[in-house]
Amino acid sequence: MNERPTETVEASTGPGHDGAGVGSHTVLYLLARGVPGLMAFLAIPLFTSLLEPGEYALYAVAMTSIGTANSLLFEWIRWSIVRCMPVDEFGRRSFVSTVVRLWLGVSTLVVVTAAVALAVPQVRPLGQVLALAVAVLLAQSMFEIVTEVLRADLRPWHFMVLHVIRASSFVGLGYLLLRLGAGWTGPLIAVAVGMTIACAAGWRRTRITTGPPIDRARAVEMFAYGVPISVTVALAGLIFLTDRLLVALLIGNDAAGIYSVAFDFTTQTVTLLMVAVSMAAFPIAVRELETRGADAARRPMAVNASLLLAIGVPAAIGAGVLAPGIAAVFFAPAYAASAGIIPLIALGALLAGLKAYHFDTALQFSRRTVQQVWIVLGALLANGGLNLLLIPALGLTGAALASVLTFLGALLFTAWWGRRHFRLPFPLRETAIVVLAGTVMGCALVPFRESTGVLVLAAQVTAGVLVYGIVLVALNFLGVRGLLRRALGADHA
Repeated sequence: MNERPTETVEASTGPGHDGAGVGSHTVLYLLARGVPGLMAFLAIPLFTSLLEPGEYALYAVAMTSIGTANSLLFEWIRWSIVRCMPVDEFGRRSFVSTVVRLWLGVSTLVVVTAAVALAVPQVRPLGQVLALAVAVLLAQSMFEIVTEVLRADLRPWHFMVLHVIRASSFVGLGYLLLRLGAGWTGPLIAVAVGMTIACAAGWRRTRITTGPPIDRARAVEMFAYGVPISVTVALAGLIFLTDRLLVALLIGNDAAGIYSVAFDFTTQTVTLLMVAVSMAAFPIAVRELETRGADAARRPMAVNASLLLAIGVPAAIGAGVLAPGIAAVFFAPAYAASAGIIPLIALGALLAGLKAYHFDTALQFSRRTVQQVWIVLGALLANGGLNLLLIPALGLTGAALASVLTFLGALLFTAWWGRRHFRLPFPLRETAIVVLAGTVMGCALVPFRESTGVLVLAAQVTAGVLVYGIVLVALNFLGVRGLLRRALGADHA
């Protein structure tokens, strides 16, 4: 795929068109990720009611380790799909066939390596856990490839079905296995089963085939583009893993379990909403870049930045303000201390999301993804040092604060460095509106933050959404008043 010049002719479609396209796709991906995401949230109270903090720490470390291995070994294939897939049908078939063959090659290497490891006497006692980890790794990597092909084809509804299958198995079968005494490995088995079923269901819809031979030139292009991103994601996973391991080492396994529950729930809440925006905007911006040039690609990315803030800021503020109610409703009593670190974790998740889903794209558009590796490697080293400094002094708060400082530094450096290669828009007016609306919402909720209960939390969230939405409409965020008038006019017509 040829590079496009950084500056080209003006696109024929205007900002409003790009905003509507990104907005409509964002709604679809919010459903596609939100529905299974809400189902997955059920796992937190269900699993913590059956697992002690120390056991949950083992489960969290295992999931994070598998995710890091997936990032390092397979995600370069997934990341290349949206950016490198040809538009024409023949090129698409050859490309997808190449994707599958690359996955088969890496999977064979993983299985052979695990088999060799099991021949070592010291590793043999961990045989069942290693085999389960390999099964989860292979299922997760293929699941992500299948769903990424659906995203590249702009088919969010099929994307949602597969995620619902995965989430249903994770929650339902995972809870059943825990009740039957499977321990912390039960959810791992459940998620592997769910992703395998989802892959089987989605195989035909993605028209994946191994028919055409591998396209070596395309494989080299994918490797050059995707491997740096894959290593970057793996290093980010190591940041999360380092937090948990150092908390366990310096404070204890129970503390690591409490930290993991707060981190998993809060980060998933904020990131789930932000990733839906990125999943909608990035493929549109890539197509604009490849067909019309850099100026056309910047318009959907301006909407991307605005919507990331519009969703991420209130989610982070709401999670921080309502932390006592969230912990009381969603977590078992043994995890009550998690409420104290949720505000910092929410802020760290917001910063990490802005970096990953907006500022990182400057290096992805310019195909300088290898530079992301050095940025995140620096963040990993900084995070380790900050944890060693802050955990002994501040406990769990120190670990959460280390994440905030790490991602703040990584975001600022990425934003500055990325502008050297691709100028990403970051609309100041929309940023100011979102920050003001989020502040008003937070101030309205603060007097009621110590009130707890399912209905109370539901009422707090509803009130917060209403207050936030009213401020956005009053200040006409992204022209929302015009959109509402047109929608009401269409209803009356």
